[in-house]
Amino acid sequence: MNNVVVSFPVKNEASNIIQVLNALENQTHKPIKAIIANDGSTDNTKELALKFDFIDIIDLPKREESLVGKKEMAEIFNSCIQPVSIIHKNSSVDYLLIIGGDTILPPTYIEKLINKFNENPKLMIASGCISGDNSIKYSGFMVPGAGRMINYPYWLSIGGLFPINEGWEAYPVYKANLEGYQTKVFDEISFELLRPTGGRTDYFAYGKAMKALGYSKIFALGRIIKQPFLKGKSIKTSYDMLTGFLCVKTQLYEKELRKFVKHTQLKRLRLRR
Repeated sequence: MNNVVVSFPVKNEASNIIQVLNALENQTHKPIKAIIANDGSTDNTKELALKFDFIDIIDLPKREESLVGKKEMAEIFNSCIQPVSIIHKNSSVDYLLIIGGDTILPPTYIEKLINKFNENPKLMIASGCISGDNSIKYSGFMVPGAGRMINYPYWLSIGGLFPINEGWEAYPVYKANLEGYQTKVFDEISFELLRPTGGRTDYFAYGKAMKALGYSKIFALGRIIKQPFLKGKSIKTSYDMLTGFLCVKTQLYEKELRKFVKHTQLKRLRLRR
């Protein structure tokens, strides 16, 4: 039996939390625990969540500003991921599943992903695809943040927490590939988000993340130029990303990882073997 723990933050999710937790409770492969970071909710999100007996709540201080799209959001996620290490000492956690406060998983989601991991020992991070009204397609080996399952012993081997830096969500995916492991989005497995993803992204921070992770200048420029042609994006989006990418104060990740990211992107552009 593979033990799975679910971690996710919530902020004023009273309208969604029952659906989200019902979906977890109805999994054919049930998680042994779900740890929620209650990020200063002012509604009854916490009270509704505590109706479920497999839930632990981590209460965080109330704050006015939104951290969505900023590196500080990594700290919010870490607050509900760090306690998994304590559970692991007693129950040997095999997989960490990260979702959002609006993530609806079909009943066989966890079971199907575990089967994929069991079939491929090199697979370390995986998810299903986002379907429904707010569907989005991921290309290459990048894996969406919500619905992401991680081999927990591997997660511990790379620190067990997200780095507090721009690009924190992408970092473990690139790290796994750098180390010769695989990451994948499975199109035949899907889940739904109740809200569109990326709607509150800080695109200046996005530009800083591209620099921190070592994006090829050609690849980054392509990302920046195409923004005004995408739904909900604008010239300002491109400007914010460009100024973030050119920011000299960006904290860079390790040289080996940045070199790997750049080389991978140039291969995708067919500019390097």
